[in-house]
Amino acid sequence: MRAGRYNKKIDIHNYHTTRSTISGELKSTWTTSASNIWANVEYTRGDESFLGSMGKRLEQTNRVFTVRFSSFTSAIGPDDRIVFKSKNYDIKAVENVNEENVDIKILGELIE
Repeated sequence: MRAGRYNKKIDIHNYHTTRSTISGELKSTWTTSASNIWANVEYTRGDESFLGSMGKRLEQTNRVFTVRFSSFTSAIGPDDRIVFKSKNYDIKAVENVNEENVDIKILGELIE
């Protein structure tokens, strides 16, 4: 993929659960683990059926985010989420394209 295609910025959030030292209650929060990651964003339509070897069905609320491979992006998984244009996307699948350590494709589903 050419560098010019990485023309959108996304953030990656991690889910954390901590216990309050005062009340002992569990508190769940999302924290930004990386911001302003350059990505290619594919807007899918409901008539598209599959995403490569992931075999996941695409719906209108899904996006395919492609980012450059790095030690950080290779660790992105279903416990994380993507923030793009102030909208949150659950990560449904992650693929190291062709196992070449060049691109990572992430299937995200809009959280409504």
